[in-house]
Amino acid sequence: MVGRRCNNTSWSLSPRGTLKMNVDAHLSGDGRWFSGLILRRCDGSTVGAS
Repeated sequence: MVGRRCNNTSWSLSPRGTLKMNVDAHLSGDGRWFSGLILRRCDGSTVGAS
């Protein structure tokens, strides 16, 4: 699915007392994969990222 883009750019808060994790990945033109994630609290503050 090279070249496909996601149009959803908004962040919605998770229910109180929960965490939300978003993950993304990318395949470069030379065949290498890259990925990242972010973990947020229900108030939107960041717990961690990679």
